[in-house]
Amino acid sequence: MSPGYKKSDISSLNPLGFRRFRSAWRTLVGYETLAMMRKGQVEGIGGNDIVAQAAFVKSLFDIVA
Repeated sequence: MSPGYKKSDISSLNPLGFRRFRSAWRTLVGYETLAMMRKGQVEGIGGNDIVAQAAFVKSLFDIVA
């Protein structure tokens, strides 16, 4: 950190509080993926088909969606 910066200046660059770039990146990628599904941009999944969206997420992450 440069001597001219205060901790409060740096924290304003990270308003969501991510500690690591990787965590922020994965969160944004997940958010964008879900937005694409809602818009119907994922082949085989309609934008209004919540059941198909949940099944797709479950198959990707093997979690209960």
